[in-house]
Amino acid sequence: MSAIVEPIFLVSNASLVSRLEFAQEFALARATMDPECGSLAQRQGGGLCVYGGSRSPHNIALNFGLTINLSEELGQAEAFYWPRLSPFQLELSPQAPLDAYALLESRRYRRRGEICLWGLPLDEQNELIIRGEGEAWPAGREQASVWVRVLEAAFGVEFDQTHTFDAYAQMPSTRLFLALMEGRAAGAAGMFVFKRTALFFAAGVIPRYRKQGLHLELLKTRIEAARSLGCDFALAETAIDSPAISNLRALGFEPLGQLVRYAR
Repeated sequence: MSAIVEPIFLVSNASLVSRLEFAQEFALARATMDPECGSLAQRQGGGLCVYGGSRSPHNIALNFGLTINLSEELGQAEAFYWPRLSPFQLELSPQAPLDAYALLESRRYRRRGEICLWGLPLDEQNELIIRGEGEAWPAGREQASVWVRVLEAAFGVEFDQTHTFDAYAQMPSTRLFLALMEGRAAGAAGMFVFKRTALFFAAGVIPRYRKQGLHLELLKTRIEAARSLGCDFALAETAIDSPAISNLRALGFEPLGQLVRYAR
């Protein structure tokens, strides 16, 4: 059994709820696009079991570990995913006790990584003077196909068989953003708005246009858009070693904690 260390979190309930709402809206958008894929989001305990279809990156039980009977909560998650014959991950809640980690370890689940959460209060009108090359702007729904193609190229997916990006583009609470370089769409990003929280997601730049500040411009444009919509907090998530972290720090984002994921 690996060593278990209790994590420290500064993330608010509003931020956690916005992530659950994002996942629920994604599952609905995916199901609307393709009813046969079986996409579904189902409340379990204090969290949410999400199934976005076969091999979807969103097949995750979010906010696991909040109930008194942890074994029963795990059994409910397994009963949700196992009949679908799909690999899935369990993402532990920031409030999950150490017993939840120990239970997963004892059931032969293994730690698969961490998601880092970053936050930026938007009530302070700090001047965003750092600039990269190129420019970024909000994109309309009529540009959704361009947005999807840019992200597929940025993430190295010639044809996304999970249709994840297509579902993102159809979510009603999502705003789309594109970045331009040399007269071409070179980067793309999304922003999900729930109440007064803006969740930044799916930022990508086509490889040949990287290291020219487009990711930074996409961040700045989304910050400005979130403020204009009345949001008072921006939330972003990254892998531990993501190159996006330097840009987040440069614009004032602070680390809120890490969400641990387990899988078999």
